[in-house]
Amino acid sequence: MFATRDHYLMAQYLFLSLLSDDNRRLFIEDSCIMVQGSAGGLYGIRYGFAENVHRMDPYRSYCAHPPVGVGLCEYDAMMAQMFKIVTDEPGFLKVAQ
Repeated sequence: MFATRDHYLMAQYLFLSLLSDDNRRLFIEDSCIMVQGSAGGLYGIRYGFAENVHRMDPYRSYCAHPPVGVGLCEYDAMMAQMFKIVTDEPGFLKVAQ
């Protein structure tokens, strides 16, 4: 099962509404947001579902996403990644590959 168009548009609206003005502008221009992890790491999250999280220093890419095929879209995955990094960065790093 994949996300419907209505679900996609609602998820996009919710995602954009959660961003700061600076991150919203960055996302519109570069399809990327920057978030500060709960343990101090700086991460870029690019538009996408998998292999779209990047720690800035030291640079490393991560793949951590919700299960595939359960009706979620890219915006759902990015919200989950953002919330996990901001609230539990060590937990994110334990499950990220």
